Amino acid sequence: MARRNAASDSRREPRLGRRLPAAALPVLRLPVLALLLLLLGLCPACRTQLWPAPMTPMSDPLPAGSDSGTGEGLEDVVVVRHSDPVQVRRAGASGAFPMRFHSKRERVTSGAWVYCGTGGKAELIWPKEGLAVMLFDESSVRVGERERGEPVVRLLLVSRANLDVLPGTVVELPGGALFEGDPERRSGPFVLERIRENVLRLNNQSKGVGSVRYRDEVLRLSPGQIVDLPLMGMGTGPTPFVGAPLRIERGPVVVALDGALELVEGEPGVRVVAAGRGTVAGQGLSVQLEAGQTAHFVPLGQVVGPRAPANPGIDTPAAGSAPAAPAPTAPPPMPRPSLVEAPPGRRP
Repeated sequence: MARRNAASDSRREPRLGRRLPAAALPVLRLPVLALLLLLLGLCPACRTQLWPAPMTPMSDPLPAGSDSGTGEGLEDVVVVRHSDPVQVRRAGASGAFPMRFHSKRERVTSGAWVYCGTGGKAELIWPKEGLAVMLFDESSVRVGERERGEPVVRLLLVSRANLDVLPGTVVELPGGALFEGDPERRSGPFVLERIRENVLRLNNQSKGVGSVRYRDEVLRLSPGQIVDLPLMGMGTGPTPFVGAPLRIERGPVVVALDGALELVEGEPGVRVVAAGRGTVAGQGLSVQLEAGQTAHFVPLGQVVGPRAPANPGIDTPAAGSAPAAPAPTAPPPMPRPSLVEAPPGRRP
């Protein structure tokens, strides 16, 4: 019986999958390791993308990014997060980090960027001077370096912002226009708001005055005044008159003259007469004048009435030219209708 049970147990034992002896394992490891090393050596030479071919760089090396040439400066600014989301990108860094609930204040220097998302609220404070810029909703600003002649802060994207500035402080608005506060005392708040996609509104809610250098104009805001600033594709920064030898400023009208132009005295605004070819630029316009032509620049909203000819050779038609059209005359009055009496025998 014992011999029969041993025979049955030998039949049940599988013949496949027997454990190899320990002496054979090192012999098998060497071919496996060689195969793995061969595959690893061929991987760098493999091209996993055959069609379409991988994109080739347009330029080598790559162009400088937005932070090129904007290293850290001497400005000391504290960023305060009042509500999420707010992100900060330090000078020279390649990315921004969010400001969490446990870190509501961050100290940054010149060249730093501050991003404020929808529903967010952030404040930039210069603790040594008392400057403050409050940002609401979608906004993006960059801290400037005044030692390099830059504005104290550059507003790149603004939904709404409150500005509290000191005398001599320059803030760059979206588009490039430059804002300055009261030249004698601390002033603010000045509320900057985007009312349309391409229009900014600046409201002076302070007791001081403010000014905006917009293209070739200087707009001054008294307390309570509001100005709308269009955003143009060509930019809204100050445009100095390059090559203009003469600059005329009469009240709010500022023009630059270049060429054979003569200034007419005793008239509102600025009026010039061209003795030859010339160019006059002002109030966002550049006018090319030929000999005998005139250009008259007046403040916005001012109406200029008819004037008498100042120079008959210029303002009146020359001899032999087409006669002027006759002045319109009033139409003759309509005749009064007469009443005709009916015959005596026929009464109504």
